Amino acid sequence: MAFNLYSGAPIGRPGPARGLQIPLRMTYLGSSSHGILHAIEGELHFAGKVVSTAVSCTKVHFGGGIHLATIVRSMETTAVLFVPLTREAIRYIDENRGKDDLTFTLTLRVKWQSADEIPPAAGGRVGYRLDPLSWSEQSPNWEPVPSSTWKRCIEQMEYELREVIEIPRLPFSSDPALAGALALLKSAEEHARDGDWRDVLTNCRLAFESASRYEAPGRENTKRGFELLLARAYPDDGDPPRKEHKDGVIREIRKFCDYLGPHIDAPPVHPTRAEALFALNATASLLAAIGKALSDAEREGGNAKAAVSSSAI
Repeated sequence: MAFNLYSGAPIGRPGPARGLQIPLRMTYLGSSSHGILHAIEGELHFAGKVVSTAVSCTKVHFGGGIHLATIVRSMETTAVLFVPLTREAIRYIDENRGKDDLTFTLTLRVKWQSADEIPPAAGGRVGYRLDPLSWSEQSPNWEPVPSSTWKRCIEQMEYELREVIEIPRLPFSSDPALAGALALLKSAEEHARDGDWRDVLTNCRLAFESASRYEAPGRENTKRGFELLLARAYPDDGDPPRKEHKDGVIREIRKFCDYLGPHIDAPPVHPTRAEALFALNATASLLAAIGKALSDAEREGGNAKAAVSSSAI
């Protein structure tokens, strides 16, 4: 091993050529007194896959005002690596990171030459005897990257990682029964942005229960609450299956959230990003449809009362 290599905490670089900037500390361990550094390149790996093949060195500080790429045995040299990341690479990292710290692996190839000093003649300058070019391939020591650091890198790269989850406010604001559900869905949205998939599912289930308990307070009245809510949304519309279908969809989504959300079963079930986002979008869409139906039913009921009043006059 020609070098000791240590990577530090990454920061994000914005722009079309977005990516991570990673500080690198390196100590030359060769048998010669000096070395000449020519290039550093490599790959970045995460969760068993290569996520970047174009790692490069953008800056090296050799110290002592030396402008040549001269490294001294046992003396630390610092550098900055740049890792370009495509949208697909960033998405892959985020989908596979879970909630724990991120464990990246850099595979670096260092191109260098060993160089021994040649004592100067009287009045001359120090010279170097250079060996043939060498390549050293190794992985730096790199502590796991905290999840908070990764999120900060995403912001620094000015990259909107997750899909925009549109929760329509208007249908929810039309009826007080859905006010609590809207707050819980917004909380689920925040959990989704933080990668807390289990909490997303929990808040989706609670959003349904909030709407139900507004109609029929009490945990034991959940089923009755849904019946009353759907009866208000679809009052005598001549289409009984519509209520039945929506009641069936609510029941299945709640079962889905119950299975993947917090529970005491062993081994625990770990929801995926796709499952959590499915539940969030399905819950928001279904409750928004019910909210729109509640608004329409209230308006039609008002029109009917107005018509009765007019005819009475």
